[in-house]
Amino acid sequence: MIRLIIVLLCLVPAFGCPTKFESELFRVVKGIAMEESRNDDSAFNEKEQAIGRLQIRPIMLRDFNINNKKQFKHTDCYNYEVSLEIFIWYSKHYSMNEDMNIVIRRWNGGPTGHRKTSTLKYLERVKAYLWVKENFYN
Repeated sequence: MIRLIIVLLCLVPAFGCPTKFESELFRVVKGIAMEESRNDDSAFNEKEQAIGRLQIRPIMLRDFNINNKKQFKHTDCYNYEVSLEIFIWYSKHYSMNEDMNIVIRRWNGGPTGHRKTSTLKYLERVKAYLWVKENFYN
């Protein structure tokens, strides 16, 4: 829990209010988690070697560790707090202040995912989860 609080504080510059981009990340990550793993922290995709609720791939973890001087192991990504920290960094690093559609497509297809037609169906599925959550569960 303490780690999650620290991760959340990293989003808020000087402990102020989150920016619109940061607020949107928190909204969008819920739909991404549903699409990636149905919110299952123990999820594993053998084909992509993707781990955890947000399906962190080895290349994402390597990118994160190098850029943040961290030493997370891939199995650490079964912990949602670790996965969330990676997601937040990745989204800010590759998509800061971009439209959330671009953030979602880049999460699925890498830094150039917003240009790949293969990420369009993923985007629509994530948006469908968000629509259901926002219209029926709030």
